Amino acid sequence: MTGLERILAAFSPQGTSDFAAVACYPGILNRDHYFQLTGMPWWTAHDPNPAVQLRSLTEQNEAVGFDWYGFGPGASREEQQAVDILAEGDAAFRLDRRTGKKTRLEPPVVSGTLSVRQENYPVIDDPAAFLKAAIPLGEPFHGLAPGEDDLPRLMMASPYGKTHFAYYSVGGAMWGVSGIMGYEQFFSLLATDPEPIYAAAKRYLYNSIQRVKAAAAAGCHAVWIEDCMMDMIGPERYKKYNLPVIKELVQAIRDAGMKSMYYFCGNPWPVMDMILETGADALSLEESKKGFSIDIADVVARVNGRMTALGNLDAIDLLEHGSLDDLHREVARQLDAGRRNGGRFIMSTGSPVTPGTTIARLHEYISLVHELSE
Repeated sequence: MTGLERILAAFSPQGTSDFAAVACYPGILNRDHYFQLTGMPWWTAHDPNPAVQLRSLTEQNEAVGFDWYGFGPGASREEQQAVDILAEGDAAFRLDRRTGKKTRLEPPVVSGTLSVRQENYPVIDDPAAFLKAAIPLGEPFHGLAPGEDDLPRLMMASPYGKTHFAYYSVGGAMWGVSGIMGYEQFFSLLATDPEPIYAAAKRYLYNSIQRVKAAAAAGCHAVWIEDCMMDMIGPERYKKYNLPVIKELVQAIRDAGMKSMYYFCGNPWPVMDMILETGADALSLEESKKGFSIDIADVVARVNGRMTALGNLDAIDLLEHGSLDDLHREVARQLDAGRRNGGRFIMSTGSPVTPGTTIARLHEYISLVHELSE
């Protein structure tokens, strides 16, 4: 089976015996290992030319070998025609000929960079006004702009695109609001006057739904819903404020003809029944860490075939540092759990692949999943 066929089968009521091998956040993996995955100059990743993007993405994804990849709409025709990427010695720049603005580009940084610090957030005196200004309602989706479908059409017609599962990522609305306010002010306001936060979350959700529609128009098969910090608000607030916006997002994804994958970061057990109420097609959880335990056998026992389960292989210790025998045993154990979920299972890591994990190690992981599925 192809990667696309494996994952589509994992979403079917019948499940599959041929499990897919993936890791969450493949974009982070590609950033951290960029120079190991492709010989293309790093600045080509910023090129709006769809043919350049197709080659760059395909080379990186094929070098890793996962059954899925992150994807979405490409650059508009206007941007393709107006933006040039200029290499000058060791530096590279983005030149927008519409404005004459020339911006220096930065090469990929292993582990990324910290873009916002807590002390950079403004002190919010009027939360309702601040959040309304920070999260205005965007335009309703009326179709991809001219040219935004150029890259998707090329990808879906390519041998890689025809055989691999494409998904798009959005963030949970409440978590998105927390990032705009800063965590200190978010949790303080949530405890004292949560209504401005919930109103902002509804606007954030509306904008996310427009992006979901764009992802469907680009040919994506699914949407990955990343939801962080929501194990810290307590079950009552999760039920009142977070569950409704996640359920609405899940329904919008279904209405757009795609599958939804809910990645709940943190300790799921206090809200597990509500997580199952989201209606998501699949559930992904972290590996055991941060003082809580998430055993895949326990996850499958609670899911009980109601949705597709993703594995939560330990990416931090086992994948990078464990012996091949240890990796073999854990992959086999997780696949056995997947079989108990009626074959509705996708083998995955619980966290992003670490920068120190070699590509050769990933190939061992992928080979084990496919070999032990037979």
